[in-house]
Amino acid sequence: MIVSPGTGALEHALKDIRAQGLRSAAVAVIHDHRDGGLEREVGAAARAAGFEEVVLSHEVAPAQGLLGRAETAVVDAYLTPLLRAYVRGLRERLGSAELQLMQSSGDLCAAERFRGRDAVLSGPAGGAVACAAIATRLGLSQVIGFDMGGTSTDVLRWGGELERSYETRVAGVRLRTPMLAVHTIAAGGGSICRYRDRKLSVGPDSAGADPGPMCYGRASAQALTLTDVDLVLGRLHPARFPFALDRERSFAGLEALTEEVNAGGAAMSPLQVAEGLRQIADERMAAAIRDVTVRRGHDVREHALVVFGGAGDSTRARWRGRCRSARSCSTRSPGCCRPWASARPGPAGTARPTSAGSRSQSHWTFRTCSKG
Repeated sequence: MIVSPGTGALEHALKDIRAQGLRSAAVAVIHDHRDGGLEREVGAAARAAGFEEVVLSHEVAPAQGLLGRAETAVVDAYLTPLLRAYVRGLRERLGSAELQLMQSSGDLCAAERFRGRDAVLSGPAGGAVACAAIATRLGLSQVIGFDMGGTSTDVLRWGGELERSYETRVAGVRLRTPMLAVHTIAAGGGSICRYRDRKLSVGPDSAGADPGPMCYGRASAQALTLTDVDLVLGRLHPARFPFALDRERSFAGLEALTEEVNAGGAAMSPLQVAEGLRQIADERMAAAIRDVTVRRGHDVREHALVVFGGAGDSTRARWRGRCRSARSCSTRSPGCCRPWASARPGPAGTARPTSAGSRSQSHWTFRTCSKG
């Protein structure tokens, strides 16, 4: 028996929720994925109560399964107003220019139809489309795309066509919307490095763009990140950044972490701790590559590796001694990393690259990992 909610009680509850400052509402009613009658009734009451954004689950994910439908609606209700404000700002700057935005599916859509549920992996989707174009241009039959940014690393596989999924977990949340099959791990340049439970860890939490890594110079930045580790190890090229990097502050953060490690009975130097943190991140990324290849029955040695993203080149350089080339191709790219530079102690106990020169040539290099 289907029972409609009491109008008075529903309106009173919604007004109480709105009075707490909430501006968006997601409506999901069990067994209402096809008709949507009850969801429309609740949605109308929510709009009457003053909610600015109301999302009905049967409209954004019309399929059985209450939880997946509800989680998709919640994500859409949260993100869509933020994206709408961002797009409005873009339109003001672009004037009458046509504006299309990339969706998680790898397709473009008109700006007025861009919604939060379709934007969660839009950035990695753009990288996936680019990988496919590069592979086609170079005549590569199978490619692994590796995108390392500030908060995460995204790995994908292309074997003639891009793989898709229609229900995906992102940060533990189920989304029912077409997406390119991108495997995401919480390890990026801003991933926070810690010592807890008697072991070193990298991520999953991130320093984000603000306050960012300690070396960026913000006083509020107190967490050591993978970017700080790379700077101490000499894997970043400071001249490639638009602002000065504070290497001493990064090293001070690394020394503090080393003290925590040694308090547990170890006897490690700051550079040894830095190398350990970098190895942890590398192994997690290698595992992500195995997830999209070996675990799906694909031989990783038959793939070319396309590396991109703001922090991708520094990681690719780490794999030089662990990987063997199946095919390789290099192009000039104005990255902020100095590939292949080995670290040695510099002033104040820091590390610096051994290669000389104020500028370096970074490359896209296509390689395959020899480790299973």
